[in-house]
Formats: sequence, structure tokens, C-alpha cells
Amino acid sequence: MKISAKMTRIAAVSASVVATGAAFAVGAGFDLSQTTPTTLTYASELKAASTTASMSLGNLTVPLGAGMTSGTQYYLRIDLSNGKFAASAASGPTTTGTSPGTPGGTQPFAAVAPLVGGGTNDNYVVYALTAGASGQQSTDPVVVYVPNVYTSDMVNPIAVTTKIYTGGEAAAAGTSTPLKTYSGTWAKFATGINVAATALPAASATATVVSSYKKWSSGTSYGGIGTLLINPVSGVKNAAGTQVGLSDLLGAGTETLVLTGDFSAGGSTSVGLSDSPNCGGNVQTAAFTASSATVGVQTIATITLPTNLASAPFGATSASAPAYICFTPNGTTAIPKVTAVTGQLTLVANTNSTTTTGYTFATVGAISRDGTTLQAPFLQVPSGWLARIVLTNTGTTAATYTGTVTAGPSNVVGGTANAVATNGTLTGTIPAGGQSIIEGTAMPTFTQSQRGFVSFDIGGLNSVVNGVYQLVNATTGSVTNQNMVRPNNVIGQN
Repeated sequence: MKISAKMTRIAAVSASVVATGAAFAVGAGFDLSQTTPTTLTYASELKAASTTASMSLGNLTVPLGAGMTSGTQYYLRIDLSNGKFAASAASGPTTTGTSPGTPGGTQPFAAVAPLVGGGTNDNYVVYALTAGASGQQSTDPVVVYVPNVYTSDMVNPIAVTTKIYTGGEAAAAGTSTPLKTYSGTWAKFATGINVAATALPAASATATVVSSYKKWSSGTSYGGIGTLLINPVSGVKNAAGTQVGLSDLLGAGTETLVLTGDFSAGGSTSVGLSDSPNCGGNVQTAAFTASSATVGVQTIATITLPTNLASAPFGATSASAPAYICFTPNGTTAIPKVTAVTGQLTLVANTNSTTTTGYTFATVGAISRDGTTLQAPFLQVPSGWLARIVLTNTGTTAATYTGTVTAGPSNVVGGTANAVATNGTLTGTIPAGGQSIIEGTAMPTFTQSQRGFVSFDIGGLNSVVNGVYQLVNATTGSVTNQNMVRPNNVIGQN
């Protein structure tokens, strides 16, 4: 057929499309000859919105779908949705083997020529396929070596539709019914970086009462608070079409992990990161510097991370293990209990990415104490009765205690909410081998209904500390005793 001047806008080049037999091993790309083509996944953080910032989607394999006799022509039209070519399809493609021959010794097309489209910023291209001397089989795949593609939308996928026509004008117009149509989702987008902070089991950082809370119950010099994982997501690609790495998403600059807790029992370098699951004494103080500054009763520890997180305890691969957040106390100061150590992570994005740079962790772990928790789930101070709490310590060391009182509900409908009127916090010491009795004016009172509950944290071993809540009728002398309960038992009980 005669090709119009419009259709010859792109000059023909040798074999930018090749036909092959089934034995040909197509490289990374998208294969429409498969029953369910495998969609490629690219990091959504990549900047790929221009001809100078684009993505390699690899080869596109299209089934011919119909046989061709020697010398006849078919026309292959390729349309992209949500994507454009970053370079000319005529100048970029190359082949493996001798042009216009094909790998594997299969029958080549006699000629392959781009006709229209395929230029920089185009989203379609049409190729003319001229059958070889022995013709082409319907099962012959057409392998297209496309240039890079760019998109300004890194949320919605890039789809491709291919059509086989018997006429060139129809292929150029793309409006009439084709001989064959194949389509699919060529590329989709997902986050390429995984960032997570996870608390370690409480026993990893539990100060023991045996040492007056100056050492860990594990017997080690270090305590493992939590883990920090920063690694690339497996199966997600970078702009080159290979596994994305942290260097694709992170750039040069100061990256830090700021921890807020109470590390006053350690020195300025007592907090750090380790590549050992149990901290192992291998805190990376050489690679990570930690400084502390007291803010009220809290302490801020700032850990500087390695550039691009390219060295241990981080790594560039998706299989990288997490870094372990470690705290090594000085052994002479009591380690405070911290219910939640919080974290603020600051990263630096690569200039070719839009990587999230700030992460806030409500908790990365905790610092615990062993000892005993005792509760009176229902505490009453009724009129005409004497109420008391008796705490007993059979151990050889005195045990301090702090009791927190919470008011129960009011029995006045629509009235003021019940609250603790006096003695909302009960503190003291249970002597070694003795008792501490809370009664009379030391007992809590409430603004409405005289009821609530109390929970004691006691610095004594679970095996030697007990408690009783007692009511005595002031008139009859009858006595009611209630053993205080141990919620969830305790960590490190002895």
C-alpha cells in the first residue's frame, strides 16, 4: 500500500520490532501473550513526570494473533494511557541478533518500520510489519523495545492497548475495528520504602527491684527498647526498572531519630542503634552519636543516622533486618519507668523522589520495672464503717509504694460527676518484714458516692508483697476482708 507523507514522519530504522518463536526469552517487561500478564510495580515516590525524569518499562511483547503469508503487511498500533514516551521510539530501540534477524533462529520479518507517532511526548506509535519469505505464524510474538515512559500521575496505573490492523491508514487513525486487540495494565505504583517502629517485649528493658532498679532484670548491661525498620519494599522497581533501593529514594543530608523518654540513668551516649537482635553490646556508637538534653522530667536522645542509610544496621536491600534501639544505664542511678518512649524520624529525600521525610511514632517501646501491682477493684468508704488497706512485705528489703485512686460513678442522676475529694494518691514504704496500714483520715474520700478503685505500684518482689482491703462495722464489729488482686500478674516476678 501507499503510505502518506503524514505517516512517514518518523524515518524507518532497522528492526526496532522483531518477531520471535516461543523459545525466545524476553527480558524484563510486559508480556501480553500471557493469560494474565504480570504488571510491573514502580515506587510511587519517584519523580517521573518529564522527558528528563522517566521510567524504563522494559520490553512489550504482543501476540501477532493471525498468520501472514510472505510479503504481506500488518500494522501494529500501541497506545499508552497515563503515560508518554520520553524519547523517540524510532531512535531508541535496539535488537539482539543481526538486524533484521531475530534471536533463536526463528523466521524474521522482512522489514519493520515505524510509521507514525512514537516521538518524544507522544502516547502512541504505529509499526508496519512485513512478513518474511516463509511468512509468520499466528503464535509469533512481536517484541517492542520501547523508550522510557513518563507520567505526572504516580497514583493511577499506566495501561497499554495494542491493535493489529491489515491497513496502515486504519492503524494510523486507530478508530476502525482491528484484526486483534490486546490490552493490560503495564505498570502500577506503590510505596517503595518501608518505615516502621516496633516495641520489643517488655522483658527486654525491665529494671529489677533486686538492684533497686539500677540494672536490668535480664542481667545484661543493655536494654532493648524497640526496633526501627527502614528498607526498600521487595518487588518494587526504581526508574531503571530494577529493584528499588534506599539510595533511589533517600539523599544526602542529616537524618535523625529523636527519642523522647527518660534516659537520666545513662550518659550522653547511652542510647544508640545496634545491628544485633539483643543489642549484644554492639551499639553502634562509632556510626551513631547520641546526645541528651533534659526537658522537664523527660530526656531527648538524638541519634544521627548514616547517609542514605547505606551502612549497618541499615542496608540497601529489602531483606535488611531492623536496627535495635538500645539503652545502656550507668548502673548507679535508678532507671525510671517510661510507659511509652516516643520517636521522631527525619529523613532526606533524593532529589529524584518525593519520599516522605517525617515520621512520628507514638511509641517505639517502653522501659519497665518489675515488682508488684496490687488492686482493690471496688473500694468503698461507707458511713458507719471503718475502711483500711493493709500492705504486707515479708521480704528483707523495704518496698516503696504509690497508690492511684479513681472515683466510681455518681449515683446522682444528672448531678455532678463523682471525683476523688481527698487522698487521690497514696504513697509510703512497707518496712522489711512488716506492714503498712492506710486507714482513718489517710483513706481516700469522694465528692459523691463513696466508691471507686485503687491500684498500687510497689517496689517489692511479687512473691513477698501482699495486700488486703478491709471493712469493719463500727457498731457490730463484723469484719469483711478482700484480698487485693494482681492484674496480669507482673514482669520478672520472683
